[in-house]
Amino acid sequence: MKETLPRIDSHHHFWDPTRVTYPWMVGDALDPIRRPFTPSDLAPEIAAQGISGTVLVQTISSQDETREFLELAERTDFIWGVVGWVDLMSAGVVDDLDALIGATGGDRLVGIRHQVHDESDAEWLCRADVRQGLAAVQERGLTYDLLVRARELPAAIDTVRALPGLQFVLDHIAKPRISEGKDPEWQQHMPALAALPNVAVKLSGMVTEACGHSLGRSSTGSASGGCSSAPIGRFACLRRPMLACSRALKKHWDPCPLATRSASSA
Repeated sequence: MKETLPRIDSHHHFWDPTRVTYPWMVGDALDPIRRPFTPSDLAPEIAAQGISGTVLVQTISSQDETREFLELAERTDFIWGVVGWVDLMSAGVVDDLDALIGATGGDRLVGIRHQVHDESDAEWLCRADVRQGLAAVQERGLTYDLLVRARELPAAIDTVRALPGLQFVLDHIAKPRISEGKDPEWQQHMPALAALPNVAVKLSGMVTEACGHSLGRSSTGSASGGCSSAPIGRFACLRRPMLACSRALKKHWDPCPLATRSASSA
């Protein structure tokens, strides 16, 4: 009998704008998600899709949030991993990582992420202090999530090449401009990144990048075909894609079942 592997939602968020300010949560288009999202929101969704466990991902540059997420994972059965945040430029990054690993729920810490695409410097990933921070991430057996757009892809490629022992995960297929139906800069750089063996890709957040646009099944397929077929195919051939529903963002723009069906047939 063929072994049935667990189904993992590799990327979702929780937040509470009544307690925390989220710099990215601006504009009328985000009004539908400007409310708390908690495990009780996600539990019925993953049960309906037969999801065994999830990976909870940071939303702001805050070690306090990461500690909260680790504590939440400790008491929530379906949260199997947490991708948190530390200041990679800090001289104390080693101590910060060790403190998180040693905290309540620290065994659920699986990776680190930073909103690189919000940095003014497109070469932020190439900074010496950032590279030292990434080396500390690698030494602790953690992964690093690349949250970049086309502008940062050259620096991401250089960084992945420079740290062959670190497992990278490309979030949201580097956010191509799918609302425009094409993204030449993204198309230019993605094949080089996909060819590197120490980077995987999350198939998530594609529709949410067209925030404010009406994209259904047909437009999603068109955007994927126009922006992502060839580069993402390179990841798929090497068995390095992961499925994620990006709750709660995806809940507003595209039902998670559609993402599940599309990825399952890929």
